[in-house]
Amino acid sequence: MSSTAGSAGSGLPEPPDLFPVQPILPIDQSAAALEAAYQNEQDKRREERFFWICVTSFFVDTTLFPGFAWHVNLMLFLFQIALLLALAKWLGLENVAVPLERLFNRYLAENRKKT
Repeated sequence: MSSTAGSAGSGLPEPPDLFPVQPILPIDQSAAALEAAYQNEQDKRREERFFWICVTSFFVDTTLFPGFAWHVNLMLFLFQIALLLALAKWLGLENVAVPLERLFNRYLAENRKKT
């Protein structure tokens, strides 16, 4: 006998539908569009905040430390790149974090070759 569960005449009940397919309503589509727009706005604000911090740090350096020797300014700049890299990762700006990380790693690799 080759009867399956729930077939007519088998005597077994029909299995329940565990994951019923529900139609996508217009309110669901608008909620998804609003969520995508909100996420896009958050990303833009994080990026803008990051660039404002970069510009502000540059102007603070030039006004507070004009008399330092060039190598001190270079070391301060490298320290700030490390901090900006951490800030970019914290803010979730991968398009900024990856190039900064490459720049930082390139500088470290060049200095290891020299020493």
